[in-house]
Amino acid sequence: MPLRALFNPSLYSAPISTAKLVFKAPLAPRAYTKRAHSTAASASLPLTWREAWSELFPSPSPTSSTASPSACCPHPHAPSFNADSNYWHLRRSPQLQGALTDKFHEIEQLYLGNVSYRARMSQDNPGLLEGLALRGQRPPFMIVDCSDSRVNEGAIFDADPGTMFTAGNIANMFEEGDVSSNAVLTYAVKTLNVKHVVIMGHYGCGGVAASMAPLPEGYAEHWLGHTTLPALPSSPLSSPSSSASSSSVSSSSTASSSTSTGPSSSASSPSSSSTTSGSTPSAPEETPADLAVQRWILPIRKIYETSGRPEIREHRERVQRLISSSPSSPGTSEWTRERVARVLMGAEKVENSGENGRGEKGEIGEVKLHDGAFRALVEENVKANVWRLGRSRVIREHHEAYTKALSTSEPLHPVYVHGWVYDLETGVVSDLGVSAGPPGWVPPPGGVQGFPAMRGA
Repeated sequence: MPLRALFNPSLYSAPISTAKLVFKAPLAPRAYTKRAHSTAASASLPLTWREAWSELFPSPSPTSSTASPSACCPHPHAPSFNADSNYWHLRRSPQLQGALTDKFHEIEQLYLGNVSYRARMSQDNPGLLEGLALRGQRPPFMIVDCSDSRVNEGAIFDADPGTMFTAGNIANMFEEGDVSSNAVLTYAVKTLNVKHVVIMGHYGCGGVAASMAPLPEGYAEHWLGHTTLPALPSSPLSSPSSSASSSSVSSSSTASSSTSTGPSSSASSPSSSSTTSGSTPSAPEETPADLAVQRWILPIRKIYETSGRPEIREHRERVQRLISSSPSSPGTSEWTRERVARVLMGAEKVENSGENGRGEKGEIGEVKLHDGAFRALVEENVKANVWRLGRSRVIREHHEAYTKALSTSEPLHPVYVHGWVYDLETGVVSDLGVSAGPPGWVPPPGGVQGFPAMRGA
């Protein structure tokens, strides 16, 4: 798109916001075959648009407002509204500079950062980018981390481009049934031949914090009642048939307690159930706005609701005790599940006296960075994802191929799975001591070389 198109509102099909005026009414999309006709199309704009444009960017030499045929086309239009002829004047307009600075300064910062990046790479690593482009990538690491903007793998490890194949999502989750997660892992192991797959969580993760807040009454049964994800057993991976049976048992046993771990394509809400003959079907019920997020973090919520780790268990019991202490009659409950969730997420502040209805100090507060239960749940979530990823079909097949290739002249390299946690406050990356490798491999004492181990986690 030519740069002057930024200054002609007739080329926009969406609302334009300026530093001075904001118009919400969208324009109907128009098709333009020639640039010269953009002026003619401007004449058909609503009067409010022309007034706004004239007020923000007045013409340097206004002419008669009487419309007359133009040399570009036989259609009459106002010459003073010609963005082509006024382009350089508008570019020097102080009002225009103010509007662009107000609305596009973030993009300008990205552009300046890209300029600085290119200069730095040319000075520090000349030829690196060209080599990666020509020879392709062979990263030794695959990193599954959080989409949090504060987690930047390249900056955290001060790594050059081509070092890490990354897959970011909310709360650094891996689900073999998720197409995206499985596709990234398959490509990394089978095509890129990575040597290490790392699940890296971080303290202060918003997805983990959300899993600690109770859902509204009936939410889980209504929208999350049908599940297919299995629980996390302590025994080795079972056969597919036994896994399927344990999944169904886990699903039926957790439906009543609202601790299910994933949705199923056969899940349906009560509004979609069959109606009796002769009755008028009701309109489909609106899906909750946060349903996708709640489904995604269900495995973390299950860890929170079932974990025996002291910090998590104590926090869970405090929340349950607070909810159960409230009156059960409708309209008289002080501590509803919704209010507890608002307090935990920091949307509501409470005093620390008599808030639990029994004259005691309030037992809950906003989930913060240094809360023991919060940090423990981050670590347990990393461990659970290491367990799932290490037992995925892609990793198991690679381990089998690696074992068979040991007796050949071209052995494969093994693939190791690690669990790390990143501290946003200090920048320290720690090893949780849950690394796994091919059958028979035992992690070295003290953790994998290079990172401090957290054996007490």
